[in-house]
Amino acid sequence: MSPRRRPLAFTLVELLVVIGIIAVMIGILLPTLNKAREQAKTAQCLSNLRQIGQAMAMYAGDYQGWVIPSVIQRVNAAGAPQAVRGDENWATLMVARGYVKQADQLSLYGKSGSPPGEDAWQDTGSAGNTVFRCPSGIEFAGGPSPTSAYDFKSNSGFWRRQSFLYFGAGAVSQGNAPMVDTWYATNSIVPGNYNGATVVADQAPWPMRSFAHLNGKIYGPSWSRFNQIRKSGEMAMIFDGFRCHNLNGWDISPRHGRSKGQEVTNVLFADGHALSVPFSSMPQGPAASCQLRDKQYLVDAYAFPKWRLDQ
Repeated sequence: MSPRRRPLAFTLVELLVVIGIIAVMIGILLPTLNKAREQAKTAQCLSNLRQIGQAMAMYAGDYQGWVIPSVIQRVNAAGAPQAVRGDENWATLMVARGYVKQADQLSLYGKSGSPPGEDAWQDTGSAGNTVFRCPSGIEFAGGPSPTSAYDFKSNSGFWRRQSFLYFGAGAVSQGNAPMVDTWYATNSIVPGNYNGATVVADQAPWPMRSFAHLNGKIYGPSWSRFNQIRKSGEMAMIFDGFRCHNLNGWDISPRHGRSKGQEVTNVLFADGHALSVPFSSMPQGPAASCQLRDKQYLVDAYAFPKWRLDQ
Protein backbone atom coordinates (compact mmCIF):
# COMPACT_ATOMS: atom_id res chain seq x y z
CA MET A 1 0.00 0.00 0.00
CA SER A 2 1.55 3.30 -1.13
CA PRO A 3 1.97 6.10 1.40
CA ARG A 4 -0.66 8.87 1.37
CA ARG A 5 0.55 11.99 -0.47
CA ARG A 6 -0.01 15.50 0.84
CA PRO A 7 -2.30 17.57 -1.45
CA LEU A 8 -0.41 20.09 -3.55
CA ALA A 9 -1.22 23.64 -2.32
CA PHE A 10 0.38 26.98 -1.47
CA THR A 11 0.99 27.76 2.13
CA LEU A 12 -0.17 31.16 3.36
CA VAL A 13 3.41 32.41 3.47
CA GLU A 14 4.06 31.32 -0.12
CA LEU A 15 0.84 33.01 -1.28
CA LEU A 16 1.79 36.26 0.44
CA VAL A 17 5.25 36.13 -1.16
CA VAL A 18 3.71 35.71 -4.66
CA ILE A 19 1.26 38.57 -4.05
CA GLY A 20 4.13 40.75 -2.87
CA ILE A 21 6.19 39.99 -5.99
CA ILE A 22 3.22 40.82 -8.25
CA ALA A 23 2.63 44.08 -6.37
CA VAL A 24 6.28 45.08 -6.80
CA MET A 25 6.16 44.27 -10.52
CA ILE A 26 2.98 46.33 -10.96
CA GLY A 27 4.61 49.21 -9.11
CA ILE A 28 7.58 49.06 -11.48
CA LEU A 29 5.59 48.62 -14.70
CA LEU A 30 2.65 50.97 -14.07
CA PRO A 31 4.59 54.25 -14.45
CA THR A 32 6.13 52.89 -17.65
CA LEU A 33 2.70 51.92 -19.01
CA ASN A 34 1.26 55.32 -18.08
CA LYS A 35 4.17 57.06 -19.76
CA ALA A 36 3.72 54.97 -22.92
CA ARG A 37 0.00 55.75 -22.93
CA GLU A 38 0.68 59.48 -22.60
CA GLN A 39 3.29 59.34 -25.35
CA ALA A 40 0.72 57.69 -27.63
CA LYS A 41 -1.79 60.47 -26.88
CA THR A 42 0.83 63.12 -27.58
CA ALA A 43 1.73 61.48 -30.89
CA GLN A 44 -1.94 61.32 -31.92
CA CYS A 45 -2.42 64.97 -30.99
CA LEU A 46 0.59 65.98 -33.12
CA SER A 47 -0.80 63.94 -36.01
CA ASN A 48 -4.12 65.79 -35.68
CA LEU A 49 -2.35 69.14 -35.80
CA ARG A 50 -0.39 68.17 -38.91
CA GLN A 51 -3.62 67.23 -40.68
CA ILE A 52 -5.11 70.56 -39.62
CA GLY A 53 -2.00 72.24 -41.03
CA GLN A 54 -2.58 70.52 -44.37
CA ALA A 55 -6.17 71.80 -44.39
CA MET A 56 -4.94 75.34 -43.61
CA ALA A 57 -2.50 75.12 -46.52
CA MET A 58 -5.27 73.96 -48.89
CA TYR A 59 -7.48 76.84 -47.77
CA ALA A 60 -4.65 79.30 -48.37
CA GLY A 61 -4.00 77.79 -51.79
CA ASP A 62 -7.63 78.31 -52.78
CA TYR A 63 -7.89 81.83 -51.30
CA GLN A 64 -4.83 83.72 -52.56
CA GLY A 65 -2.61 82.86 -49.61
CA TRP A 66 -4.98 84.13 -46.91
CA VAL A 67 -4.76 82.61 -43.45
CA ILE A 68 -8.06 81.03 -42.49
CA PRO A 69 -10.02 83.27 -40.04
CA SER A 70 -10.01 82.38 -36.37
CA VAL A 71 -13.68 83.26 -36.00
CA ILE A 72 -16.43 85.16 -37.83
CA GLN A 73 -18.93 86.37 -35.24
CA ARG A 74 -22.43 87.56 -35.92
CA VAL A 75 -22.86 90.99 -34.33
CA ASN A 76 -25.65 93.52 -33.84
CA ALA A 77 -25.72 97.07 -35.22
CA ALA A 78 -23.64 98.29 -32.26
CA GLY A 79 -20.86 95.82 -33.08
CA ALA A 80 -21.46 93.57 -30.07
CA PRO A 81 -21.39 89.78 -30.63
CA GLN A 82 -24.85 88.18 -30.64
CA ALA A 83 -25.62 85.26 -28.37
CA VAL A 84 -26.15 82.74 -31.16
CA ARG A 85 -24.66 79.36 -31.85
CA GLY A 86 -23.81 80.15 -35.46
CA ASP A 87 -20.37 81.71 -35.09
CA GLU A 88 -18.21 80.56 -37.96
CA ASN A 89 -14.75 79.53 -36.80
CA TRP A 90 -11.70 78.06 -38.47
CA ALA A 91 -12.87 74.49 -37.79
CA THR A 92 -16.39 74.97 -39.20
CA LEU A 93 -14.86 76.64 -42.27
CA MET A 94 -12.57 73.68 -42.86
CA VAL A 95 -15.47 71.24 -42.62
CA ALA A 96 -17.99 73.35 -44.55
CA ARG A 97 -15.56 73.83 -47.44
CA GLY A 98 -14.55 70.17 -47.50
CA TYR A 99 -10.93 70.47 -46.32
CA VAL A 100 -11.60 68.16 -43.35
CA LYS A 101 -13.90 65.14 -43.57
CA GLN A 102 -15.86 63.19 -40.96
CA ALA A 103 -15.90 65.89 -38.30
CA ASP A 104 -19.51 67.09 -38.45
CA GLN A 105 -21.40 66.38 -35.22
CA LEU A 106 -24.69 66.19 -37.15
CA SER A 107 -23.30 63.28 -39.16
CA LEU A 108 -21.78 61.60 -36.12
CA TYR A 109 -24.56 62.27 -33.59
CA GLY A 110 -27.66 62.71 -35.75
CA LYS A 111 -30.05 65.52 -36.68
CA SER A 112 -32.79 64.89 -34.13
CA GLY A 113 -34.43 67.66 -32.13
CA SER A 114 -36.35 70.84 -32.86
CA PRO A 115 -34.96 72.64 -34.78
CA PRO A 116 -33.17 69.73 -36.50
CA GLY A 117 -29.79 69.18 -34.89
CA GLU A 118 -30.80 70.71 -31.56
CA ASP A 119 -30.13 67.46 -29.68
CA ALA A 120 -26.54 67.41 -30.96
CA TRP A 121 -26.07 71.08 -30.02
CA GLN A 122 -27.35 70.54 -26.48
CA ASP A 123 -25.47 67.30 -25.85
CA THR A 124 -22.70 67.70 -23.25
CA GLY A 125 -20.47 65.13 -24.93
CA SER A 126 -18.87 65.03 -28.36
CA ALA A 127 -19.24 62.24 -30.90
CA GLY A 128 -16.50 60.72 -33.02
CA ASN A 129 -12.71 60.66 -32.97
CA THR A 130 -12.06 63.61 -35.30
CA VAL A 131 -8.85 65.51 -36.10
CA PHE A 132 -10.14 68.33 -33.89
CA ARG A 133 -10.20 66.09 -30.80
CA CYS A 134 -7.12 66.21 -28.59
CA PRO A 135 -6.82 62.75 -26.98
CA SER A 136 -5.64 64.42 -23.76
CA GLY A 137 -8.57 66.84 -23.70
CA ILE A 138 -11.67 66.30 -21.57
CA GLU A 139 -15.18 65.36 -22.68
CA PHE A 140 -16.68 68.68 -21.62
CA ALA A 141 -17.55 72.00 -23.25
CA GLY A 142 -14.69 74.36 -22.30
CA GLY A 143 -14.82 77.87 -20.90
CA PRO A 144 -15.35 80.32 -19.38
CA SER A 145 -11.91 81.92 -19.07
CA PRO A 146 -9.63 79.62 -17.02
CA THR A 147 -8.56 80.72 -13.56
CA SER A 148 -5.13 79.10 -13.96
CA ALA A 149 -3.11 77.15 -16.48
CA TYR A 150 -4.20 73.99 -14.67
CA ASP A 151 -7.90 74.80 -14.90
CA PHE A 152 -8.34 71.86 -17.27
CA LYS A 153 -12.14 72.00 -17.09
CA SER A 154 -11.95 75.34 -18.94
CA ASN A 155 -8.86 75.10 -21.15
CA SER A 156 -8.96 71.39 -22.02
CA GLY A 157 -12.58 71.11 -23.09
CA PHE A 158 -14.06 71.55 -26.56
CA TRP A 159 -15.56 74.59 -28.30
CA ARG A 160 -18.71 73.82 -30.28
CA ARG A 161 -19.72 76.05 -33.21
CA GLN A 162 -22.07 75.62 -36.16
CA SER A 163 -21.51 76.98 -39.65
CA PHE A 164 -23.83 79.70 -40.93
CA LEU A 165 -22.10 81.46 -43.83
CA TYR A 166 -22.76 78.76 -46.40
CA PHE A 167 -25.99 77.30 -45.06
CA GLY A 168 -28.01 80.20 -43.66
CA ALA A 169 -29.35 80.55 -40.13
CA GLY A 170 -32.95 79.32 -40.36
CA ALA A 171 -34.37 76.40 -38.40
CA VAL A 172 -34.41 74.16 -41.46
CA SER A 173 -30.86 74.90 -42.61
CA GLN A 174 -29.45 74.36 -39.12
CA GLY A 175 -30.18 70.69 -39.65
CA ASN A 176 -27.64 70.65 -42.50
CA ALA A 177 -24.99 73.14 -41.41
CA PRO A 178 -21.81 71.44 -40.11
CA MET A 179 -21.45 71.50 -36.33
CA VAL A 180 -17.88 71.06 -35.15
CA ASP A 181 -16.25 70.50 -31.76
CA THR A 182 -12.59 71.44 -31.41
CA TRP A 183 -10.10 71.08 -28.55
CA TYR A 184 -7.54 73.42 -30.16
CA ALA A 185 -7.04 77.18 -29.96
CA THR A 186 -5.73 79.83 -32.36
CA ASN A 187 -3.03 82.46 -32.18
CA SER A 188 -5.54 85.30 -32.16
CA ILE A 189 -7.79 87.46 -30.01
CA VAL A 190 -11.56 87.93 -30.01
CA PRO A 191 -12.66 91.57 -29.67
CA GLY A 192 -15.44 92.35 -27.26
CA ASN A 193 -16.85 94.88 -29.73
CA TYR A 194 -16.22 95.38 -33.44
CA ASN A 195 -16.92 99.12 -33.62
CA GLY A 196 -14.06 101.60 -33.94
CA ALA A 197 -10.46 101.48 -35.11
CA THR A 198 -9.09 99.63 -32.08
CA VAL A 199 -10.47 96.32 -33.33
CA VAL A 200 -8.12 96.64 -36.32
CA ALA A 201 -5.07 97.84 -34.37
CA ASP A 202 -5.43 95.24 -31.61
CA GLN A 203 -5.46 92.39 -34.12
CA ALA A 204 -2.55 93.60 -36.26
CA PRO A 205 0.13 91.54 -34.43
CA TRP A 206 -1.61 88.17 -34.71
CA PRO A 207 -1.46 85.80 -37.70
CA MET A 208 -5.07 84.65 -37.31
CA ARG A 209 -7.84 87.25 -37.29
CA SER A 210 -11.38 87.61 -35.97
CA PHE A 211 -14.12 89.16 -38.12
CA ALA A 212 -17.70 90.35 -37.70
CA HIS A 213 -20.75 89.47 -39.78
CA LEU A 214 -23.70 91.86 -40.12
CA ASN A 215 -26.41 92.08 -42.77
CA GLY A 216 -24.65 89.66 -45.07
CA LYS A 217 -21.28 91.43 -44.92
CA ILE A 218 -18.00 90.53 -43.23
CA TYR A 219 -15.89 93.31 -41.76
CA GLY A 220 -13.00 93.83 -39.37
CA PRO A 221 -9.21 93.96 -39.86
CA SER A 222 -7.43 93.17 -43.09
CA TRP A 223 -6.94 89.49 -43.83
CA SER A 224 -3.47 88.19 -43.01
CA ARG A 225 -1.42 86.17 -45.50
CA PHE A 226 1.15 83.46 -44.99
CA ASN A 227 3.78 85.53 -46.82
CA GLN A 228 3.57 88.10 -43.99
CA ILE A 229 5.03 85.56 -41.56
CA ARG A 230 8.79 86.07 -41.40
CA LYS A 231 9.76 82.76 -39.82
CA SER A 232 6.95 80.33 -40.56
CA GLY A 233 8.78 77.46 -38.86
CA GLU A 234 8.65 79.35 -35.54
CA MET A 235 5.22 81.05 -35.70
CA ALA A 236 2.53 79.38 -33.58
CA MET A 237 -0.84 79.05 -35.32
CA ILE A 238 -2.89 76.34 -33.54
CA PHE A 239 -2.19 74.86 -30.10
CA ASP A 240 -3.64 72.93 -27.17
CA GLY A 241 -6.09 75.34 -25.60
CA PHE A 242 -9.56 76.83 -25.61
CA ARG A 243 -10.73 79.04 -28.50
CA CYS A 244 -7.72 81.43 -28.68
CA HIS A 245 -5.10 82.91 -26.36
CA ASN A 246 -7.00 86.24 -26.24
CA LEU A 247 -4.06 87.80 -24.33
CA ASN A 248 -4.50 85.27 -21.56
CA GLY A 249 -1.76 82.68 -21.07
CA TRP A 250 -4.14 80.52 -19.04
CA ASP A 251 -6.07 79.69 -22.23
CA ILE A 252 -2.97 77.73 -23.34
CA SER A 253 -3.22 74.20 -21.96
CA PRO A 254 -0.32 72.09 -20.57
CA ARG A 255 -2.18 68.87 -21.37
CA HIS A 256 0.64 66.46 -22.13
CA GLY A 257 3.28 64.96 -19.86
CA ARG A 258 1.56 66.21 -16.75
CA SER A 259 4.29 65.48 -14.23
CA LYS A 260 4.85 68.83 -12.55
CA GLY A 261 7.41 70.92 -14.38
CA GLN A 262 7.57 68.54 -17.36
CA GLU A 263 4.33 69.54 -19.13
CA VAL A 264 4.28 70.25 -22.86
CA THR A 265 1.83 71.99 -25.16
CA ASN A 266 1.47 70.74 -28.72
CA VAL A 267 1.74 73.49 -31.32
CA LEU A 268 1.08 73.67 -35.07
CA PHE A 269 3.44 76.11 -36.79
CA ALA A 270 2.80 78.19 -39.90
CA ASP A 271 4.96 75.95 -42.10
CA GLY A 272 2.73 72.96 -41.26
CA HIS A 273 4.93 71.04 -38.82
CA ALA A 274 3.78 70.27 -35.27
CA LEU A 275 5.93 70.06 -32.17
CA SER A 276 5.63 69.45 -28.43
CA VAL A 277 6.87 72.63 -26.76
CA PRO A 278 7.75 72.83 -23.04
CA PHE A 279 4.95 74.68 -21.29
CA SER A 280 7.55 76.81 -19.55
CA SER A 281 8.15 78.46 -22.95
CA MET A 282 4.53 79.58 -23.17
CA PRO A 283 3.08 82.91 -21.99
CA GLN A 284 2.26 82.39 -18.34
CA GLY A 285 -0.85 83.75 -16.64
CA PRO A 286 -2.92 86.88 -17.25
CA ALA A 287 -0.29 89.27 -15.86
CA ALA A 288 2.37 88.09 -18.30
CA SER A 289 0.02 87.54 -21.21
CA CYS A 290 -1.34 91.07 -20.98
CA GLN A 291 2.17 92.08 -21.95
CA LEU A 292 1.78 90.20 -25.22
CA ARG A 293 0.88 93.67 -26.54
CA ASP A 294 4.46 94.71 -25.75
CA LYS A 295 6.73 93.55 -28.56
CA GLN A 296 9.95 93.82 -26.58
CA TYR A 297 8.66 91.79 -23.65
CA LEU A 298 7.40 89.04 -25.91
CA VAL A 299 10.67 88.81 -27.87
CA ASP A 300 12.73 88.63 -24.68
CA ALA A 301 10.58 86.24 -22.66
CA TYR A 302 8.97 84.08 -25.33
CA ALA A 303 11.46 83.79 -28.17
CA PHE A 304 10.04 80.39 -29.19
CA PRO A 305 7.42 79.87 -30.32
CA LYS A 306 6.89 83.24 -31.92
CA TRP A 307 3.44 84.75 -31.55
CA ARG A 308 3.47 88.10 -33.34
CA LEU A 309 3.89 88.95 -37.02
CA ASP A 310 6.41 91.67 -36.13
CA GLN A 311 8.84 89.21 -34.51
